[in-house]
This record gives sequence, structure tokens and C-alpha cells, in this order.
Amino acid sequence: RAERESRADRLLAEMQLTEKAAAKPLSLSGGLQQRLLIARALMHDPKVLLLDEPTIGLDPQARRMLWETLRRLHEGGLTLIMTTHYMEEADRLCQRLAIIDHGKILQLDTPAALKKALPGGRILDLWVRSAAP
Repeated sequence: RAERESRADRLLAEMQLTEKAAAKPLSLSGGLQQRLLIARALMHDPKVLLLDEPTIGLDPQARRMLWETLRRLHEGGLTLIMTTHYMEEADRLCQRLAIIDHGKILQLDTPAALKKALPGGRILDLWVRSAAP
């Protein structure tokens, strides 16, 4: 029991949640809840962590903080497998990307190689605003 409590305290500190240790999870912001969920998933010291859209719904600051947390975990030897719809996130966090459509892997390579394979090597984001009648 003491070992579990010590590990929980260490993970809370690692996730910068020590000050919120007594808080009810639902009272935390989305970013803090995500970090708490990751801390909980790390309690049994896994070698691989599966994350499904870990930053969905987070504000930009919380997203960046979570990215740094995930980067630290990976640098510490943890293998991360994650899904995301955010290409910037995949580009920043992933060493290899799989582009999947309806359960089928369409492309599998490094972010740099996948971007290079794009026609013209560029991604263009368009924002269209409808005109008022």
C-alpha cells in the first residue's frame, strides 16, 4: 500500500498535479483531467501507453502542456501509440505516422516523408466564411 501511495504521489508530481491531489476529478479543467488520466494509466508502469485523441477539446495552452508531458514520457522510454485528427500534433509528437481510413492503413512513414510525398509538398488550409444573404 505504501509503495502504491508513493508511486501515486510521484506521478501526480510528474504530471504537475500535486496541488490538486485532493480535488475531485470532475472539478478539474479538461487539461488537468487528461493529465490525471495519464497518471492513472501509468500506475502499473506500462511499457506502452495507448491514447485516443488525448488533446481533443483542450485549449491551446493545455494542449502544449500535454504535448510536453507526452514528450517527456517518450524520452523516458515509454512507447506511445495515439490517434489524432490534428496533423500538427502528429507532426510534433510522432516518429512514425499511419494514415488510416475505414480500418485500412493507407500510408505508413515518418512525418517528414509523408509531407514530402504530398503534391507540391505543401498543405493548404482554407477557411471559408459564408456571406450573409
